[in-house]
Amino acid sequence: GVELSSNAQTKEEALEISRRNCESVCESVNKSCGNLNEADGYDCKACNNKGYIAVPELYNGRYDWVQRSCKCKKIRASIRALNRSGLADVVHDYTLEKYIVTEPWQQVVIDAARAFLAEESERTNWFFFGGQTGSGKTHICTALSVALLKRGKEVKYMLWRDEASRLKGMVNDAGYHDAVREYKTVDVLYIDDLFKTGKDDQQMKQMPTRADVNLAFEIINARQAANKVTIISSECTLTDIIDIDEAVGGRIKQKCGDHCLSINPDRSKNYRLR
Repeated sequence: GVELSSNAQTKEEALEISRRNCESVCESVNKSCGNLNEADGYDCKACNNKGYIAVPELYNGRYDWVQRSCKCKKIRASIRALNRSGLADVVHDYTLEKYIVTEPWQQVVIDAARAFLAEESERTNWFFFGGQTGSGKTHICTALSVALLKRGKEVKYMLWRDEASRLKGMVNDAGYHDAVREYKTVDVLYIDDLFKTGKDDQQMKQMPTRADVNLAFEIINARQAANKVTIISSECTLTDIIDIDEAVGGRIKQKCGDHCLSINPDRSKNYRLR
């Protein structure tokens, strides 16, 4: 009996030594630095930009360390998606600090953007910026998206005209619900150029189709019900969107609260023409 007790104690001690040694190795690995931030600009303090965290795991009577994906994995995937969308320099160039304010209306824009980031209410956690082209809508909305990315939120970028065409084309396919679900459930959705359409043969701007409106309602209604943060830019003002469909426009207005900007047509505010 004594010998068995001694053997049991020895096994316990060996296991404890294995655990402590493994924890020491994990601590050393976790203190080491990677370089993922050099590619995407996101500095993760949790994994020091390696993309993984070392944790001890018991296997076959001894401890060894294993890699666990860091929470920054989804964030980095979101940044890559933004970059693939054509906004290659968003992380570095589209920030609130780099939004140039020379006119009173631009001060209103930057104040609304900063208020949105400071607002924690689930009742008004959307941001809308619509109207005059060239007024900085993409800059501001992208800056907000990147700021939320850096807070650890998963952000999905949706260029409306391209993605709407793709989703409408597969509405009767078996994979449609899976494809649209991610737009309904992601932490933060940035819809760029909502209801942007082409021009007809007379070069007149076309109205969104009923299929466009149905898709917008499906996504926006789901996100409103789930209190998911949503950022929207559009060449339409909010009044234009309400005229297109009151159900869509009303939900945007309700969820945006004071974070709703519309710049009426005014070429003097198109800084691409300067």
